[in-house]
Amino acid sequence: MFHSDFLPMLEKHLKFCRILKCVPYEFDPKSRRVVKAKRPGHLLMYRIQCILSVLYVTAIFLNICVGPLMTKARFQGFALFLVYFLGSVMNWNYTLDMTLIQVIHTFLDFEKYIMKDSPKLQPSLGARIMKLFIQIVEVSAPMVPFLQLILLQFVPCTPPFIFSMFPNCGEMKSKTNWALVLGVHIFECWMGLNILLGCTVYILYLLCAGVICILFYFRIIENSVSTMQGESDKDRCIHLYRSIQILEKSFNAYPMNKVVPVMVFGVPGVEIITLFVTINFYNEIALPGFLVFPLIGVNTTLHNICVFSLASMVYNVSVRVLDALGKKSVQMTRLRGRKGSIIHRQLRACTPLKVKFGSNYIDRGTPLIIQNFCINQTMSLTLVKANKIGG
Repeated sequence: MFHSDFLPMLEKHLKFCRILKCVPYEFDPKSRRVVKAKRPGHLLMYRIQCILSVLYVTAIFLNICVGPLMTKARFQGFALFLVYFLGSVMNWNYTLDMTLIQVIHTFLDFEKYIMKDSPKLQPSLGARIMKLFIQIVEVSAPMVPFLQLILLQFVPCTPPFIFSMFPNCGEMKSKTNWALVLGVHIFECWMGLNILLGCTVYILYLLCAGVICILFYFRIIENSVSTMQGESDKDRCIHLYRSIQILEKSFNAYPMNKVVPVMVFGVPGVEIITLFVTINFYNEIALPGFLVFPLIGVNTTLHNICVFSLASMVYNVSVRVLDALGKKSVQMTRLRGRKGSIIHRQLRACTPLKVKFGSNYIDRGTPLIIQNFCINQTMSLTLVKANKIGG
């Protein structure tokens, strides 16, 4: 699944990342694996970009908090600040940690050695939805910095960007050489591309692809359970489930402390602010730059619905697989005593799998709770603004 469906997409993505040097990885066409960037200049440039992204995001934050901005401009700026802040957090890897590569290689080796004799199944509806979501993000993520660049050409003092940090922005812009102004805008577009293209590697090809692959492996177990006839079939199913357990531990080791917490706590905040700006300030922000906000809002909404729903299915499907495996084993063997107790102990060792963040995990209620929270907070902010205008 990963090798056939997601690896070609990751290869194309890393080609663009290699041009910008926004991740410390590259794709090796000979080995068909993701490897650490070989050129020292690439790694040096990536580290410089890590530092620049922190400085850039810090400057934007200070501009929003203490800069010469009105309330509307603060909301507008805060939406873009959150996007770049969350992207910088996920893309920060100054120590050049290669855990991402190890997780991807774990999936590739799992399919090469463990799943080599498994039946070929058609992608599920969830897999097709996730692939469509990845393709949408691949197109829309680079569009944000370019729409930002277009917006700055029409309104160069748009918050929270660099020129909006100066109280006399309009006068300053008219006195500044146009090449310098364009250079600053291109620099900000470049920073946005680096941050967004870098962080999408972790979101799309670690979290999303990993979840879909685990669900696909469960489908293979379910298919095997339905045709299970003897002890060897049962042992093969239990062995495969235990192998997926080990894979889940490797998969959770990296995202649970960095990627998933940012997704659970950060992306809903981006959705709230972007929807609020889209609903309330649509007639105050110039087109086509305004399209940045509904574009981000649609992506975050799709993320909260699709990604969290499919991530919650890892736990639900694993429970269903264990239940089916247990019932089939009992019906098939009809044994008691020592042999039955062995089967019972084997199944008890197979625990349900989860997509974790910290000490918690994503369950079936997580997507609904998050989306309900986003809608409520957006409406609350809208009502507060309407009351202030009416008062």
